[in-house]
Amino acid sequence: MAADSLPHLLVSLTPIFFSSGASTPEVTALRVVLTLTGTPSLDPMLYYLVNDGAIKTIPYGNLSASDSTGPFPLTSYLDTNSSNAVRYWSATRQPVGDVVIRFLATPPAALGVGNGPRIDLRRDQGGVVGLGQGFIPRPAVDDEWNITVRWEGLDKFPWGMRAVSSLGEGAETTIQGRPGRVLDKTYFAVGNLSRWPPWEKRLEDGDGTGPFAMGFFGESQDSFRLFWRKAGMGYGGAGGFRSFLMEYTDLAAEELTTDDLENLVSHESVHGYALMNPVRQEDVWYREGVAVYYAVMAPFLAGAVDRKYFVRWMNNNAQSYYTGGTTGMDWKYVLDHYWTSTELVRTSYFRGFIYLAQVQGLISQATNGSKGLDDLVLSLYRRYKTDAVTQSEQFVSTLADYIGQTAADASFHNMTSGKLIIPEPGSLARFGLRMVRQDMEKLELGFSESSLGRNISGLIPGSRAEEAGLREGDEVVRFWTLSTAADSVENQMRVVVKRDGKEVVITYFPRSRDKVECYQWVDVLS
Repeated sequence: MAADSLPHLLVSLTPIFFSSGASTPEVTALRVVLTLTGTPSLDPMLYYLVNDGAIKTIPYGNLSASDSTGPFPLTSYLDTNSSNAVRYWSATRQPVGDVVIRFLATPPAALGVGNGPRIDLRRDQGGVVGLGQGFIPRPAVDDEWNITVRWEGLDKFPWGMRAVSSLGEGAETTIQGRPGRVLDKTYFAVGNLSRWPPWEKRLEDGDGTGPFAMGFFGESQDSFRLFWRKAGMGYGGAGGFRSFLMEYTDLAAEELTTDDLENLVSHESVHGYALMNPVRQEDVWYREGVAVYYAVMAPFLAGAVDRKYFVRWMNNNAQSYYTGGTTGMDWKYVLDHYWTSTELVRTSYFRGFIYLAQVQGLISQATNGSKGLDDLVLSLYRRYKTDAVTQSEQFVSTLADYIGQTAADASFHNMTSGKLIIPEPGSLARFGLRMVRQDMEKLELGFSESSLGRNISGLIPGSRAEEAGLREGDEVVRFWTLSTAADSVENQMRVVVKRDGKEVVITYFPRSRDKVECYQWVDVLS
């Protein structure tokens, strides 16, 4: 559709600055004005995610709107039919002309905590950083729109203050796209921002800043932005539109190696392509599994990492599945309890990964090596881009085109029912790998994970955590991320506790001495 015939959404953002005597003022809120032009009759008019897991978006009560004839109220209702609640707003009369909606987004002052995706708008070191989905209600349709982001008063910002979004830099940027895929997934940042390359260097489209994942999925090399913000606990990332967000803590430098960071950045860059439509929680195995698999495979195929890195991370991911303690769990149980533990969250990542490795072998075997997982994933991505329904059912039907319906149904049923997934020894033979059995120690934190950030409880007698010196009731001051410790059998866990007014650092391997059935790839080319 021609751009001039599309409805237009203007998102105007005005930072609210507060100075408490510090040399640099802080951003405490964003004044947001939405202007909808040329819109069809929308009922409901606006859509807004209230929470995703334990992560809550900015709460809004009653919103009001105005058009060419004056103000009118909006009615709202809350849809709680799924674990992720959604609020909708509807007009109380037929709007005339442009519709204007105003509200104030005030993020909490404390660093974000909670187990869930990083969608929230957050104050960070004097500025504000967050995803559009976390603070901007959007049109309740997903057709093509012209979308403009405008920073009001940019030339009058206090010295040193800058603003940027995933869409670009400068006072105003416009793009054509679906609000749910563009605005929801756009990161916004304003404050005393630093940038690499420096602000003086203009970023050009096609300058090579796009990650290799773009090339693998056949996308143009548009400028790609990486946003950083500080977290209260843990670290990680979240993909956005032509961008992603990385969170870090004061302890991140201690627990993260260069390898870890490279893999994390790669994982998040793939997330922009490991997509399903409409989004459902039951398909998270695919979104995360593809991201884990191609975070290693795509840079290896592009020549960005060496063979040792490739083999090491493929095996790290395999052991994460086998030693994680959830291999036998039914997929529905995992989803119903998803955000209650690190092990359950990681299940989607690594069960998805090992299943896709198995699928690679199934397709290769059925097609005499002429096809593989790449063909299936790229086919689903092309389908997604046409806005066709792309979910697990379509994954299975596409897989059936290669290996037959009976085999496709059986493989997917085995994955979701919790049957142990063991790829054929030659599933990755085209990459010079052969899978062999190599049992490994099971992941074991050694105490209740809910203790982290509180006091140690549920300490397991005889565990490595106890042997390292942890005691029941210890006050936890800070700690490394369990997910990082679980990424490799060589990784350790660190917990800093306070006893008698003094900090005690305790480091140990978060593994049980009991070994579980595990499989690893052997490099037959070395």
